[in-house]
Amino acid sequence: MALVLVVMLALFSSHAALAQTQITNTASISAPPTVTNTNAAPGCSAGTCTVADLDAVVASLPQVSKTFTPSSISAGGTSLLVITFTNTHKLATATFNSLFTDVYPAGLVNAPTPSPASTCLSPVLAANAGQGTLTVAIGTGIAPNSSCTVSVIVTSAVSPQVVNTIPAGSLSTNVGASSNTTTAALTVSPVADLSVFKTASVATLVPGATFTYTIVLSNAGPSTATGASFADSLPIGLGALSSVSSQVSVGASTANFVATATSLNGSATIPPLGSVTITFQVTVASGVSGSFANVAFVTAPPGTTDPVSSNNSFTATVVVLLTDISTTIALPTSAVAGTTVTGTVTYSNATSVATTFTSSITINGVLATQTTFVGANTSTAVPISVFVGTVGATVTA
Repeated sequence: MALVLVVMLALFSSHAALAQTQITNTASISAPPTVTNTNAAPGCSAGTCTVADLDAVVASLPQVSKTFTPSSISAGGTSLLVITFTNTHKLATATFNSLFTDVYPAGLVNAPTPSPASTCLSPVLAANAGQGTLTVAIGTGIAPNSSCTVSVIVTSAVSPQVVNTIPAGSLSTNVGASSNTTTAALTVSPVADLSVFKTASVATLVPGATFTYTIVLSNAGPSTATGASFADSLPIGLGALSSVSSQVSVGASTANFVATATSLNGSATIPPLGSVTITFQVTVASGVSGSFANVAFVTAPPGTTDPVSSNNSFTATVVVLLTDISTTIALPTSAVAGTTVTGTVTYSNATSVATTFTSSITINGVLATQTTFVGANTSTAVPISVFVGTVGATVTA
């Protein structure tokens, strides 16, 4: 005679199943009507024997993951940040019961056009341009045993890398809180728009004159240029370089200056919108003339992209003119011995460059020098006095 085996699986109610951690498994056996069950063991009653056990069930907690696509950008470029929410519960929708917020690391912000989007149920997203957060509102849902995503376009100027981490427990739902920590890294290559500008304190001058060159190195960003190099070599024959100095702004710095009589080079670290101003003097060599073009260069450091190469050099031109100074002395043709006579020395400048002229005058055999400023294309008369000591004395110049 066969026995009838009745097995029942008892689960908690549907509400309790949202966070179930165990189930009760019950098995019962009863004798047929024509057979008497004489087993009096515990669990047997009225001919039916029942036994039950508790089986542990792994908690169905949601999971979170995230990615950057692409995972590498140039500074100021954009990447799509995607956060994936996974509901491991096979029976119930996981509904957000608190605001989910992803707080970005320093230097990572939503792009000017962030375009937040989601495949979740009833999503409400907030991702303001230029801000460092993405939020998902209460009530957003994840279907049972499935995944959904939220995404936003982000940007960064911070190199070499920004790392975005979402800690465990950041996502809270009616089926439990997220149990994992997720991290994604975005590699950022530095970009610095470097430029150089150069001026000369005068445009036209004469041999022996000293003038000043000014070089300004600037960085329009978006990244800091760490170790940018600059160089300036004087045109052949122009003269000698001296008196180098520099000033910085917005946290810039300089290093490794190397100056010779005819060249200057070094390095600078320039943050976005920062600048370095370098000045030095040049004394024009004697006997030279012509137009001299002097070029200054700035170069981005290795690993840094400079998006505009046309502003990495600048030329300043000076014109050196040979002096054409003539001297004329005017004195009385005769004088009484033992008296002083007066006259003039006239310096005439036939060039278009004002200059300071030093002349040598011999009076009664005594050499004297006289320094006079003479304007461009003009003459300057300077008075002189001469003592006539004896009969027959002469004055020459």
